[in-house]
Amino acid sequence: MIIQAILKYSLKSAVALLLLIALSACGSDESPILPNVVSDPTILDEPVITVEPIIAEGRVEQTFSLLEDSRLRGRFHQSGDSSEGLVAIRSLPVHGVVTLEVDGMVFVYQPDADYSGTDTFRYQTFDGIDVTVNLQVEPVNDAPVLSREFPRVAAQGRLFQHQLSVMDVEGDTLRFAGRGFPDWLTLDATTGQLSGLPTQSDVGVFTGITLSVVDSGGLFDELTDVQFEVIDTNDVPTLNLLQIPRELQARETVTARVFPDDADGDDVELEVEGNAFVSGYVVGSSVTLVASDVNEVTQVNLVIKATDRQGGVAREIVPLTVYPVTASGRGITLSGIKEGRAVHVVVLGDGYADDQQNLFRSHVEQTIEHLRSDAGIVRHFDALSIHMISTVSAQSGADDNDGDDIRDTYYDSTYNCGSIQRLICANTLTMLETAIGDYPDFDQVILLVNDLRYGGSGNSGGSTAITSAYSPEIALHEMGHSLANLADEYVDNLIVETIGFPAFREGSHPNVTSLTDPTLVPWAHWIDAGKAVPHAIGEPGVGLFEGGLYRSKGVYRPTFDSRMRSFDAPFGPVNSERWVLRLYEETDGGIRGFSPATEIVRMIVGESEEFIVSPIFGSDIQSVDWSVDGRTVLAKDDPNRLTLMPEAGRHSVTLTVQDISGVIRKPLPHQGKFTWTWTLEVQ
Repeated sequence: MIIQAILKYSLKSAVALLLLIALSACGSDESPILPNVVSDPTILDEPVITVEPIIAEGRVEQTFSLLEDSRLRGRFHQSGDSSEGLVAIRSLPVHGVVTLEVDGMVFVYQPDADYSGTDTFRYQTFDGIDVTVNLQVEPVNDAPVLSREFPRVAAQGRLFQHQLSVMDVEGDTLRFAGRGFPDWLTLDATTGQLSGLPTQSDVGVFTGITLSVVDSGGLFDELTDVQFEVIDTNDVPTLNLLQIPRELQARETVTARVFPDDADGDDVELEVEGNAFVSGYVVGSSVTLVASDVNEVTQVNLVIKATDRQGGVAREIVPLTVYPVTASGRGITLSGIKEGRAVHVVVLGDGYADDQQNLFRSHVEQTIEHLRSDAGIVRHFDALSIHMISTVSAQSGADDNDGDDIRDTYYDSTYNCGSIQRLICANTLTMLETAIGDYPDFDQVILLVNDLRYGGSGNSGGSTAITSAYSPEIALHEMGHSLANLADEYVDNLIVETIGFPAFREGSHPNVTSLTDPTLVPWAHWIDAGKAVPHAIGEPGVGLFEGGLYRSKGVYRPTFDSRMRSFDAPFGPVNSERWVLRLYEETDGGIRGFSPATEIVRMIVGESEEFIVSPIFGSDIQSVDWSVDGRTVLAKDDPNRLTLMPEAGRHSVTLTVQDISGVIRKPLPHQGKFTWTWTLEVQ
């Protein structure tokens, strides 16, 4: 029957097409379009849809609807006798294909794959009626399609990652799932990422794995009987570095086991890559480290290398800090340099028993961090070198009252000194002797008292400060006294009455005055001319605020509040300036050194000489300028180095290093500017 239908329609098609061409040519000047003729017999079994046209405003339209990825058999409009119903196609659809059946009265429309929306084409009946066919293709949810292409081999010891690829026309939210996975492999249900780190025990083939993806409408796709293979690779050796110390003291020797291991069972060779600060050698499965006798706290990256017989290399980097140590071994530099130009601060501890020396170290480090906490002085912190000397007290804590020697401590610290509850005193002579023994060039001594009670003391212009270790803010306040000669700015008439303070003496401290003329006070350069001078409670800025040096009347301070008035307040601009100037005074202008160290430099014509300076601070804090015979010259690469090859005769080279941080407003001259001039005699 199918063969007969094909023969029947084949004979009729030739006649129909000839007739279509002839009729179309007669009916219009517009050239007809000749679509393909349906040749698939299975299409002929599908139903034919007949739609009556709608005629409105001179237009004739037929509207058909079908589902996405389906096919439509539609009947052309016949305006007269069916024998005269042949049509001429005037335009084709944009989003699909139209073909004609052999009798010329039925069309077949096939939309493009995955297309949904509106499509149209036009035809003309035998009697010249133009008809527009509207085709409404309704969307249908398509199942997601999981790509069959992805890697199925993973290397042992290496991270395996692959993003499953899915094609989903609608862009639905997708969920992924799987089963039969080996222990090392996981699938992210949201992203579809396969990942895992196979180990030596996972080497082999894994079968029977299923991967699937489902969209929000419940349509899904899956891959079954997926196979993964883990191939064997050479594992690099491993090291356990938990025993390696993270800090060394200068000249210290430490041996630590590193437990070399190799998953492949290979022998492992160890090596310590030495550097200028820490050397090392290997003994069996251990490494021995030897620290150099450094003068500055030094950060080092120690490298330990393990190599197996197949050439696999593990190179582990261990950050180390090497701390300078005095000859006695008691003094350790925790910040800065052991010797040289710096403000050397020695921190001592009282009331720390033998088993509390680590606690003392942590208290010192907290004090250092507090010294870094004040915004007005932190940029000049590098001028400080901070050392600690450990001493063991027989007992912890401090005495309760001056004269009652209850606790046996190294420096005999006590509260209630001079009948002032929070005032702490100690054996200053012992403090100074201890500091001098390890750091003969010290500038300041801080004694941390291992007692929870609040308190401290300091002497203006002196060299010692005492504070409770649990109140590090007091240490910074007390150093304001001992280092910068700053006066207390708070009011306490009881102190005046109890201790019997002498009458106020103008000029004894840079931060208090009895003068009321803002142009004459010690901080006049900080007061903005032409503006009202701040003086009221809580008013910001530098001005004249009554109350200072324990007195409520007749003594003035520069700001409403500061660290010399409240322990938790910042120093403020005036006190910070004084602190920084003292740093420059104690470091001879803020330089570590310079060369040549002589004022007269003798040279021979044709020879060069290099002039070098080492500022304590960076270029954002200190500027470095050079001049030769009064003319400014620029250093080529390093602003701290100048190389000259002068002509015969006498020349001068001037070096100027100056603070540019903005912390100092005091007019020159002051120690914030360092100048040195060499005389060159060239023959």
